[in-house]
Amino acid sequence: MFKDLVVVVTGGAQGIGKGIVLAYAQNGANVVIADINKELGQQLEMDLLAQGHSVLFAQTDVSKEQDIVSLMQKIVDHFGTIHILINNAGKFQHKSLYDLTLDEWNDMIQTNLTSFSGCHGIGKELIKDVSLKSSHPCDNG
Repeated sequence: MFKDLVVVVTGGAQGIGKGIVLAYAQNGANVVIADINKELGQQLEMDLLAQGHSVLFAQTDVSKEQDIVSLMQKIVDHFGTIHILINNAGKFQHKSLYDLTLDEWNDMIQTNLTSFSGCHGIGKELIKDVSLKSSHPCDNG
């Protein structure tokens, strides 16, 4: 169903993101696991590779612009393009908003909101030329 599509899942090494990664991999997609947790990401990558799936892990802190740039470049270098980007990574502080420090608030906003814009914007620019040359029906340029 998703054969030959490149799917990127941020926060893909655990929780809902891991479930998304597994579903796409089992349906034939080339899956990129982008996650801050190196140990869980590498383990999931090894497990899926052992099952014959096409997968790539990239340790990524989506709150950092340079990590997003590195992620997108690694994807383009490895797979050539991106067809589906799932911005799943997120943080939540288990306490009242009134008890959050400014640093905790900023980290949550950077991870949950700003990273979405960064992944979309940077990814779009990096793959623009590649996508325009693609003949896949999901690529609209």
